[in-house]
Amino acid sequence: MDPKEYTNLALEESYNSVSKQFSNTAFFQHELLEQSRLLFEIEKESQKLKPQRLDVVAILLGLEFSSYLQEKVTDLQSELSSIIGEASYYWVKPKNLALEVAVLSWPESTESGNVDKDDVIRYLMSRSIRPFEVHIKGFQIHSDGCVILRVYDDGVIRGLRDSLITEVNGFPNKQSSWCHIPIGRILSPLDLDVCNSLIEKVTQSLQILVFNELIKSIS
Repeated sequence: MDPKEYTNLALEESYNSVSKQFSNTAFFQHELLEQSRLLFEIEKESQKLKPQRLDVVAILLGLEFSSYLQEKVTDLQSELSSIIGEASYYWVKPKNLALEVAVLSWPESTESGNVDKDDVIRYLMSRSIRPFEVHIKGFQIHSDGCVILRVYDDGVIRGLRDSLITEVNGFPNKQSSWCHIPIGRILSPLDLDVCNSLIEKVTQSLQILVFNELIKSIS
């Protein structure tokens, strides 16, 4: 098996294991939804949900993604909104969509990390990272309401993350093992029929929402 195919297969298995927690039950876990809601607040003027300001420092890819990806996500968000109806949810704005390479610090004191940002910059510059493609193949919904694009990187992003953490001291232990793009969160329980409609949409997307995206910059 080609190494790229092997590493993408491992990632797909990991995506599926989490996706099935919602798709097999058609149920959002109440405690997890409560935790998700704590990440948001109501904006006084517009009365709309907005994310809480958290002291998270991270290395990101894709700011901004291509107009094609942004349009695809906007269309998907609109379709999901029509299914969800009046329930509470939040969608990431197209210009803010990003892919996380690694987190330098979290707001929690136990996982804050003490990495030197200058060391990170020097290391990234030494790598001379060239533009590369990632592959988007559908989306999925999690039991905590998180909605993500499934992204496959041929091992490039995960390899960069591993080398960063190995070569630069001070990264917190809490890191993603994926290379997904968060596009929003569902923040309230939904009826069974609505959940089943969302699961059907997820299944369809694995065949329909398939395209490549060129990553040009890191920030």
